[in-house]
Amino acid sequence: MVTCGGILLLLLLMSAVTIYRTKGVFVLTNTQNKTRATTPTCEKLMQSSKLYANGSFLTSKQTRIEWKLRPDDSRELTLPDVCHLKRYTAAQAGQCLKNKNLLFIGDSLTRYQFTSLSYFLDHKHWPKRFHASLQPCTHISEDGTPACNIQDEPSVCTNIDWKQHWAGYYQSMGGGIDGDVFHGRMETLSARFGDEFDTIMDIMRYTSSEEYGIGPSRTQLTFIMEAGTRGDEPFRGFNFNGCGYNATCRNTPRQYNRLEERLRLK
Repeated sequence: MVTCGGILLLLLLMSAVTIYRTKGVFVLTNTQNKTRATTPTCEKLMQSSKLYANGSFLTSKQTRIEWKLRPDDSRELTLPDVCHLKRYTAAQAGQCLKNKNLLFIGDSLTRYQFTSLSYFLDHKHWPKRFHASLQPCTHISEDGTPACNIQDEPSVCTNIDWKQHWAGYYQSMGGGIDGDVFHGRMETLSARFGDEFDTIMDIMRYTSSEEYGIGPSRTQLTFIMEAGTRGDEPFRGFNFNGCGYNATCRNTPRQYNRLEERLRLK
């Protein structure tokens, strides 16, 4: 059975990140996706037909998929022969994920899916897709506005915008000195030096406001990078302190330096 959360994660792939390759059919087109006018939403199809009720067709190899190019150069996952995926508003996504915990494990692509969804829940809209160095911005969102960040609003989906590179990125994600990007609701246990995988510690957790759940039952998203440790030390848990619940997460330069030193000593 494909749950609301499962469908939302499929939505994340089509709405928050740019996909460059797939085992399905890769279609680059600037035309509007005509399947929206001729097919039901996949949600309605599952509700109206016993044949599709369990949602297994969404991940079946027999279901033809196409990646359609949007005006802002992102790709939209479509199932042209069956249905079209619902595009959730922030309120709908928050309701779908209310009182749920999601764990993301993977590489940098997974991290940016995690930060995109966290940003969507926190800011009520998706982050800009392209970094600030692309000026003038030639990418346009579906609402006609530029799809690039401006210089003083770095992207949560790329580290190259940030002053001090990784240190600036992790500090801002984790609250900086005033709550920063996620208003104090993102706790980071992340540090990095050099470019080797064994110099990375990348663990983050976003806790939603009480709009998406009451007390400790509210929505939480956690990310851990699959190459985030050397691999020879025992796992002792995430060691999060829960600052996201009351929006007090802060990651000052001093705190980040402590994390980096901890990593260097491993």
